[in-house]
Formats: sequence, structure tokens, C-alpha cells
Amino acid sequence: MGDRLDRIGPAPTLAAATATSALACFTDYQLTPQRLKPGYEKRLSKPALAVVYGAFAAGLAVGALLTRARDSGRRT
Repeated sequence: MGDRLDRIGPAPTLAAATATSALACFTDYQLTPQRLKPGYEKRLSKPALAVVYGAFAAGLAVGALLTRARDSGRRT
């Protein structure tokens, strides 16, 4: 799948990272039992939590793009 994303551009990579972050948020706050939840919601507001998960998505996207750029340089 990464090769297909490379040909299209960075937007699908960002979309995939955003979806992964949203899934992580859903898992953290809907599927996980209360005793195992991260507990961030006790200290952070909802907008701050959105920023946290947005930063997670951005980190995933940047990491994927940098890794693909590095790997494509090795192939040439």
C-alpha cells in the first residue's frame, strides 16, 4: 500500500495517519476498560486532547513520508 500512496502524493498518507489516530482515540476512550484508560481526559480539555491526537497523526504522517523518501533514495 505504501507504494501506491507514494505515487499519489502526501495527502493519502496524511489521511491514513489521521484515520489511524482516530482509531487510536476510539480505542482509548470507547473500547478500553476504565481502569486501563490513559487518563489524559482528567488533566486535559477536549480541545487539548484533539491537539494531542492531531499531533500523533502528524507524527505518523511525517515519519511515513520521511521513511519513504529515504527508502526511495536508496533504490536509485
